[in-house]
Amino acid sequence: MLNSCYFISSVQTLLITLIFFLYKSQKFKLNRYLGFFFLTLFIETVKIILLRTYHNIHLIFLPVNFNFLTIVFLFFYASETSGVIIKNKFKYYLLAIIETVVFSVLFILVWFVPSLIEKLFIYGFMDVYMFSSSIFIGYFCIRIIKINLIHKKKLLEYYEDVKYKTLLWLTAFCVICIALNFLGFFGRFLFLNNKSYHILIEVLFLISLYYITIASLVQINISNVINLNKVSLNEIQKELIDVCKTIDHYMTSEKLYLNPSLNLTFLSNYIKIPDRLISKSINEIKNKNFNRFVHEYRIEEFKRLVLDKKYEKYSIEALAHEVGYNSRASFYKNFKIIVGVSPHDFIKNK
Repeated sequence: MLNSCYFISSVQTLLITLIFFLYKSQKFKLNRYLGFFFLTLFIETVKIILLRTYHNIHLIFLPVNFNFLTIVFLFFYASETSGVIIKNKFKYYLLAIIETVVFSVLFILVWFVPSLIEKLFIYGFMDVYMFSSSIFIGYFCIRIIKINLIHKKKLLEYYEDVKYKTLLWLTAFCVICIALNFLGFFGRFLFLNNKSYHILIEVLFLISLYYITIASLVQINISNVINLNKVSLNEIQKELIDVCKTIDHYMTSEKLYLNPSLNLTFLSNYIKIPDRLISKSINEIKNKNFNRFVHEYRIEEFKRLVLDKKYEKYSIEALAHEVGYNSRASFYKNFKIIVGVSPHDFIKNK
């Protein structure tokens, strides 16, 4: 009965693995962590089937144990879904690499020296391995649960509808995983010869495996990723508006546009705001580029001077120079674009 269940679980896990690797969802890169998670589970399930089928103790040392790897993929998935940045991912793989190397060496040794198997069990190698891996898995399960709580709190700030977006399924699996590792390890000592107990553990393992395959599949294409370092759109908009107000203040109070040398770099250094931010604020808030922005200030000043009796004897070129133009052609071109008529026509019809 259990053999059939393991076979069904292996097939199901393989199918889920292929889906996560091949399905082009909006979370394709993120879902690959789940793909690797289920791939390791599939390989371990196949190993269990081989052990139950052939009863060859050598197979215990096959270098396909992933106790120090499988949970890491879930940790990466939870972290990146919640916007938690992980630096130097390689260090998280070190114990898994050591695990693979150790079991590769042992598998070769016990194959040629079968008596070594008994010594490994006598000296408690498997007990130490199971205890250390249980602690490792439990530790990462707790970290995943904490990350999931962060994700849950932040969801409402990023999404109006949070239905099916939480990582509650992952939290539930981690709780089950901690319980299974605890029961599995201590059961080796307390219920060593109790067949019913070991069957119960295996059944619980298969149920948890079935649960996480279905639960993770539900979220394969649901947008629930959070970037904790991303400023909200409202905050960005407010910052750009504030920058525009600062620019307008300096342009009107100090008439910076009268300076023929005024450019983006000059303004940036003068008001102590990065030129990129100045350009972006003018583009997005005022819907124009920096040059158009300056030309409009200069043209408005020209129109004011034309109406001022103090400047009534000034020529058009002299007035253009007064408002910051060094080039007659540039002034005439931009005046026509902005006002719609030539400077001569504007003065004639004033």
